[in-house]
Amino acid sequence: MWRTKCINGYVGLGSSERMITAKFTSDEGEQQGAVKSGFSFCIGINPINRRTNDELGRHGGALFAGIDDTYMLGLPEHVFTIVHDHAARLATIGLTLNLSKTKCYINDQYRTPQYHTR
Repeated sequence: MWRTKCINGYVGLGSSERMITAKFTSDEGEQQGAVKSGFSFCIGINPINRRTNDELGRHGGALFAGIDDTYMLGLPEHVFTIVHDHAARLATIGLTLNLSKTKCYINDQYRTPQYHTR
């Protein structure tokens, strides 16, 4: 398991002189913002990202990620289906892909009435 135990770690809020200690402690996982936490997250999510990248690659697409920012490239008919498969795989390790935060860019020459814009 890629998670590590952090027994009653203090949680700091703010920065520099304005840092305050939260009234609760961290009992599980890594501290948000700690150097190790980003690496641990990437190690944990890597098998899922690789599987999605392979799936996109079969259609000429790709997945690029930087910690929790993920980009999928490909044709809409592939990406729009694969993003839901990716979300289901993330759920198996306790993560939720927030589809309301996803964005889609389609070049004008490929945009049909099927794909609306805002």
